[in-house]
Amino acid sequence: MTVTGAVIKNIIRKLFAGEDYRTEVLALINAKFLQYAVDFFKRVAWAKLDNKSVTVDWYKKEFLNSDSFRPEEIAIHSGLNKKTITNAYNSAKKQIVLEASLEHYDTLYNAINSLTEQDDLDVTLTIKFRDVSVDLNVNESLIVINTLAVKRSALRGAFWSTSGKQVEKPLMVTLCALFQVPKKCFDQKNLPESERESDFYLFDETGKDYPCEVKLMGKGNPESADAVFARGSRVLVANKLSDTNKQQMDKDGITG
Repeated sequence: MTVTGAVIKNIIRKLFAGEDYRTEVLALINAKFLQYAVDFFKRVAWAKLDNKSVTVDWYKKEFLNSDSFRPEEIAIHSGLNKKTITNAYNSAKKQIVLEASLEHYDTLYNAINSLTEQDDLDVTLTIKFRDVSVDLNVNESLIVINTLAVKRSALRGAFWSTSGKQVEKPLMVTLCALFQVPKKCFDQKNLPESERESDFYLFDETGKDYPCEVKLMGKGNPESADAVFARGSRVLVANKLSDTNKQQMDKDGITG
């Protein structure tokens, strides 16, 4: 996932103005998800039409096919995201992802069948595209809805993480320019490997470095500032900070 330069500028502008920058990220998530949903519905419609006379599980045949989709796409289609599989199996190898996806899909499919049989539920999802109309039964509909929910969750996680990482350096450079910090005191070129864990580095006139941590935190997520202590940072730039964190940082001599 990438965030455009225009969005990064808008996020920084809103941070300086004390406005909620999250609207920029939410707009990206919504746009990406809606486009995915439309494309996915089209693929579902055509796949169902191509398999209308086949009695096997057409969704599994069409959407869990390693010849047609990348492993991360197959994982989404099965109702998982690749990160979940990686965490569970300590591996992101293609074969592991494919096997885990197939196993999870079978479990999900059986659970849906059991649910619909017990509750005698009858739902039909109709997809219309131009002159083509396709009906999905309740089992098929629930699988499609679940896939969209997983995709939305994956997009949300990816965009929040990416936007934060891509804003860090431009935000710090902008702050340095705003406060007329000499270029040599925030030049990020030629950092030694040992100094690349922190988000940004400031330097004094003697060359001593001050690791910086950038945290664009929500009101209910003050514990994110714990990374400052874990990485030994000396400067924290954040849009929200709890009183407890402020007191702890003052005690430890961390500038915030």
